[in-house]
Amino acid sequence: MWRTVAQLLAAHHTVIAADLRGYGKSDKPIADDPATYSKRTMGDDIVHITRSLGIHRFGVVGHDQGALVTVRAGLDHPEEITFLGILDVLPTLDTLAVLQGVHAKVAWHLYLMAQPAGLPEKMIAAVAVISQDWGGQLGFDAATLWRAWAPNFTYQSTSSGHFMAEENPDEIVAFIRELDGRARQHNESDSPCQ
Repeated sequence: MWRTVAQLLAAHHTVIAADLRGYGKSDKPIADDPATYSKRTMGDDIVHITRSLGIHRFGVVGHDQGALVTVRAGLDHPEEITFLGILDVLPTLDTLAVLQGVHAKVAWHLYLMAQPAGLPEKMIAAVAVISQDWGGQLGFDAATLWRAWAPNFTYQSTSSGHFMAEENPDEIVAFIRELDGRARQHNESDSPCQ
């Protein structure tokens, strides 16, 4: 999903595009306790990867479940993470509050994945089509929900669908570059070397 965005950003930035554990070709450890696949554990994975590469201050951008990992990493590692780019999710607690009853139908896959090991994989093979674009249909204001968690954030809506980094990579690259610029400006103003 990130290939075009990563290529465009790599001209001026170090880009690390890591699969979360259990996703893509990443390691898939046996979930012997709930922490194995927690957002905190996966956020720590990202920080450990960057540290192992000698990078100790960096921005993070994530989409969907990766965005939730991004948020957790930002909360746990504020001294290392300079900015968060959050694509197409709500804060976790607000998601749980919104996705109840008939509204949960847009996130059926989240409930499906919280089943005993092996069952989701068997059931997913039977699914042919699902549509996204659920935010406006549920009658909530995403910017207001996020503002409660991050008062100084900016919110930008997009006309792209769920896979926005593929559908409109230029818009996502512009979003990341603007965010990086704001983070650099903020960090320079906080620098004791001025």
